[in-house]
Amino acid sequence: MVKLEFTKIEKLNAEIDDQIIEDLLHPGIAMLYGKEKSYKSMFATSISKCISDVLIQVFIRRSIKRHGKVIYFALDDRGRTILQRFGGLENILIMDSTDYNNNCEILKEEMKKQNYSPKVGTAMFTHLLSRLVDDNEIEPVLVVVDTWEKIRSAGHQSYYGEEVKELEVIHQMLNENPRLRNTCVMLVHHSTKDGETYQGSSGVGAEIDNMMRLKNIGEYEKILQVKSNSMPFQEIPITINPETIEFEYSENGKKVLSDEEIRKLLEWCYSDKRPKVNYPIVYEGTYEELMYSAKLNYENSRVFANKIRDNEDLLLQEGIKVERMRTTKARTIRLTKLTDEEIKEREE
Repeated sequence: MVKLEFTKIEKLNAEIDDQIIEDLLHPGIAMLYGKEKSYKSMFATSISKCISDVLIQVFIRRSIKRHGKVIYFALDDRGRTILQRFGGLENILIMDSTDYNNNCEILKEEMKKQNYSPKVGTAMFTHLLSRLVDDNEIEPVLVVVDTWEKIRSAGHQSYYGEEVKELEVIHQMLNENPRLRNTCVMLVHHSTKDGETYQGSSGVGAEIDNMMRLKNIGEYEKILQVKSNSMPFQEIPITINPETIEFEYSENGKKVLSDEEIRKLLEWCYSDKRPKVNYPIVYEGTYEELMYSAKLNYENSRVFANKIRDNEDLLLQEGIKVERMRTTKARTIRLTKLTDEEIKEREE
């Protein structure tokens, strides 16, 4: 007779890192939902890029605690869209719908040969993900499934018990596979027509560790509502930049500086450490020299120039005017402090 045993504490996932992004994202299952055109996929892309890039330290004003590999199942997108969003990013591993379905068929045939019944739905996804991380010896920080509808077997009108089972297999995978114990699996999902909640039964909410809703305020203005087992309810105002498709923290309906390096630049402008120049000029010269002087950690001067352009109005709010010089072949820039009169005029 087989001896029945209680759960062994050492089997439990006790070494999970508490947070991936401070007060926003932690290991377990996260669900991101919202109405159509709420930029759910773009939000998932933006958070993926930030986690995959060690040079990015902040996401919507929250510190990124852990960087690393991201696996993105882009099951709603086609080749050109995927290339535009993820091209050149080595730390993000992509699987489109064609490769996902092909891999699932391979695994089904393997199971049949071993006299196992092929897995279906989310159970097949967990089987595939475990094989991927084991075969490639990787420990991803984030796994995005865009969208959950493309991997699950339960339909929109499924019962509580069916959806609980669909999500329980993900919890089981995260607990049993050592390479996934510190991973967050983010499921991009659809909302109901009014956008107030997610599609499906209450069984979905019962199994999700981190529920995130993108609520439309304007075309590019959103409220990110976050409910979590380990954090209080939050409503975070955010704005999407339509040019870069990046999300930024917003405050009182206005965008604020979200890039950590631009913050460093602003501090440098008002510090005594910078070289003395004729007031009210703060700096005049090339982008490369400014990066070096302010000790800014950008990949190159073109990236830095684009960041300056994106944050020009915000720098102006903080009293620094940006002027682009065209007197030489090299791209040059002039930063000038607003005078008391200019500040007064702006306030009026």
